[in-house]
Amino acid sequence: MAAGSNDVGYETSALNGIAVNAANNFASGSPSSSGLRTVGFLLVAGYCFLTPLTDIRLADVQSIEAYGLICLLAAYGFFARNDWSFTAPRQLAQLFRLHVLLITAVISLAALSLRLDTFPPFALPPLKTPPLLSLSRIVQLAVCIGGFLLLTLAMVRRPSLIRLAAQLYVWSGLLSASYALLSYAAWHAGVELPGAYNVSFIRARGFFVEGGPLGVYLMSVIVTVAFRMGQLGQQKKIGLVQMAILFTALLAAQSKAALLLGMFMVVIWQLLDRRYLRLLVGVAVVMPIFVVAVANRGLGDYVRIVMNFEEEIQTHADDSSYAMGRIMATVLAPRMIMEHPLAGVGIGNYSLQRNNPEILNGLPTTDGWDLPGLSYIGYAAELGLPCTLFLMWLIWRPVNLAADRLVKPVCLVLCAYQFVAHLFGAQVTFAYPWVTTSIGLAYALTQLPGKRLTGGRPFRLVWNRSAGMTTTSTSDS
Repeated sequence: MAAGSNDVGYETSALNGIAVNAANNFASGSPSSSGLRTVGFLLVAGYCFLTPLTDIRLADVQSIEAYGLICLLAAYGFFARNDWSFTAPRQLAQLFRLHVLLITAVISLAALSLRLDTFPPFALPPLKTPPLLSLSRIVQLAVCIGGFLLLTLAMVRRPSLIRLAAQLYVWSGLLSASYALLSYAAWHAGVELPGAYNVSFIRARGFFVEGGPLGVYLMSVIVTVAFRMGQLGQQKKIGLVQMAILFTALLAAQSKAALLLGMFMVVIWQLLDRRYLRLLVGVAVVMPIFVVAVANRGLGDYVRIVMNFEEEIQTHADDSSYAMGRIMATVLAPRMIMEHPLAGVGIGNYSLQRNNPEILNGLPTTDGWDLPGLSYIGYAAELGLPCTLFLMWLIWRPVNLAADRLVKPVCLVLCAYQFVAHLFGAQVTFAYPWVTTSIGLAYALTQLPGKRLTGGRPFRLVWNRSAGMTTTSTSDS
């Protein structure tokens, strides 16, 4: 394949091989590409169908994590067979280097965290002790990042995979929503299915641990349906039926985070589409209804508890809803940030520092495995402020890359979903936000450049183990 076949040129580097070489091989014109096209389909199908199955595990390993690790090992094998070289779009090569820098920083911070004493809540299994806890989180993050880059390059090289990925992702979401609704209805009929649960009221959770994460995931599927209708030409009648099913499951999950996320995404959409008047009218109509609705579901109590936490915790020290999770983290995570603003306590180590007497400063300990659930504030406690800011910029970077292309605002909204989802509690080690970004970015990179895209002569970097790295213009090939 000619290096200049992309309007912005290509870069080739040995560093990029792990994440992208398999897709490059099956998309190239090599004799083996016909067999490897099946690999491209399996890659897309596997990631899209397994992303909602976060609670289906082998020991502590999610099914999507095992699948992603296998895909990356296969990509590494193809990379080795290709004489440790490959060709990739310049934007993806740059993203790869930035993500390598992120992983390097996270590893370094995790190593620094070994200097800290730990305060485990109970006798821990090996995978939850340092340094294995941080190492497992780093592997999870690397699998998500590698899958994101591998999927994006696969779809850029073979654009037909973009429609397939969006379609399979929506189908997977509809199956997950249908299972959640079936379980929800069964509970009301007296049959207890795993896809729902009772916490003084019945909530759907699908294949997630609770209703909140299910709702945040379903919102990603709703945005993907909107992308298919607005950018890929799906029939609106079909899309509206799909959205009706997804919204019904979202309401059954009773996820306040998902409703807030949805409102935030609509605001971003209207701003990108410059529909300012429509935005103002929508906010004026929806906001009072939303405030009253969620206040009746406990948001008012949540705000009151946070504002008067020191008093509330004294009378509810044994209540896990007070002593663990987001409410406790709103106090402890900022304290960790103040104690370790630059290096943090190490990825995954919030749970091991949560009972630290210096952090608690009189607050009660817990004998359970506590997680912060505070999005970027929680990551700042674990990674430090500089690394967290770099992570936030890097997650937003695909939106900037997509904005350089002639795409509709709905494509930018799909790319922006991941940033907002992490803001509302989706873990950065969950695969589905990376998959949605991959679909949106891959589509954008196959479109013509927009006005913002700067010029410059295309070039590529060529790596050869014997000759080292050299630079040539695309006209040379």
